[in-house]
Amino acid sequence: MSKIPILKYQFPLQSLCISFGSVLLIIFITMFYATAKLRKENIIDALRDDNMQ
Repeated sequence: MSKIPILKYQFPLQSLCISFGSVLLIIFITMFYATAKLRKENIIDALRDDNMQ
C-alpha cells in the first residue's frame, strides 16, 4: 500500500479578517452617506413634492 501524505489545512484567518474589515468599512461609509443625505433634506418638502406628482 502506498503512503498518502497527510495535508494540514491552515485556516486563512488573516484573509478573513481583511475581508470582514473591508465589508464593515463599506457598510459604515454607506450609512454615513445616507445619514448625511437625510439630514440635508427637509422631509415635509419631500412629502409635498411626492404628493404633487
